Amino acid sequence: MDRLKLPAILSLTLTPLLLWAGTKPPPATDVAEIFAQAVSAQKFSGAPVRDVMLTDAEIRKDAFRYGSEFTVVRSGKSIRCEDWFFTIERKEGHWVIAEVTRGRCND
Repeated sequence: MDRLKLPAILSLTLTPLLLWAGTKPPPATDVAEIFAQAVSAQKFSGAPVRDVMLTDAEIRKDAFRYGSEFTVVRSGKSIRCEDWFFTIERKEGHWVIAEVTRGRCND
């Protein structure tokens, strides 16, 4: 009887992982570019965002969550920002930034 339970338990445990196996985050360079454009527009009034560094993607429901560090250039001054987090998800066939959690900047 125990032999029959083990495959059922394993299939219940592994099924969610297998469903995500076909879902991959976009390439890191694309994520960095999408994030730079979004955070520039949403948080820094269009100031250029450069040197984006990302953590590895974490799966969150139907999206991916990243941590980031980057540089913003305002009035010729470089401002370093770190510990910003964001979620990227697929909507209508495109990757979009769904949420940005502000970190700290050295301004």
